[in-house]
Amino acid sequence: MNMKGKIDLYAKIRHEYRWGVGTIRGLAEMFKVHRRLVRDALDNPLPPKRKIPLRQHTSLASAIPLIDVLLLADRDVPYSQKHSAPSIHHQIQSELAGLRVAGSTVRGYVRKRKIELGLGSQRVDLAAERTVVFEWMRAVQPGAIPRAEMKKELSHVLELDKLLRGIREGPVCTAQEGNDRPLP
Repeated sequence: MNMKGKIDLYAKIRHEYRWGVGTIRGLAEMFKVHRRLVRDALDNPLPPKRKIPLRQHTSLASAIPLIDVLLLADRDVPYSQKHSAPSIHHQIQSELAGLRVAGSTVRGYVRKRKIELGLGSQRVDLAAERTVVFEWMRAVQPGAIPRAEMKKELSHVLELDKLLRGIREGPVCTAQEGNDRPLP
C-alpha cells in the first residue's frame, strides 16, 4: 500500500473509532487489518515511513576507493565534465576487469556518496511533502493555531502548490498576432 492510501486508511480508522464501531477489535475486523495497525492509527495521525534496511556493498567493496577518487576529483571541475554514474560504471568495468557490479548498484552508491560530499542536489519528493503538510493541517484542531501564523509558517506550501499546478497544466498560451484564437 502506498503512503497516500495508508494516510487515508488511518483517517478512516480514526473517524470510525470516534463515530462508528468504537472498538479496536471491531475496527480491525471491519478494515481487515491487524489490531496493532489500528492502535498505531489511533495514536499517530501519520503512518510511519517505510524502513529501508542498510546493506553492505559486498560486490562494490573493491570499487569504492576508485569511485571516491573520481568523485573527489569532480569537486574542482565544471559541471559538464563531472563523472556520471554510467561513466563511473564503465570505468570500473574497464579498470577492474574481474569485478562484476551492476549499474544500479553503482548508481545508488554514487547518488548517496555525492550527497555526502556535497556534490549533488538532494531530491525532495514534492508530492509526499505536500501530502504530509496537508495531513498535518487537517490534524490540527480548527482555531488551535491563529490563521495568520499558519499562513506565515506554511507560505512555502502555497508556493509549492502553485508550482505543481503550473507543471500539471503546462505553460499559459497567448493569442497569435492577427488571430484572436489561443495557441493549441
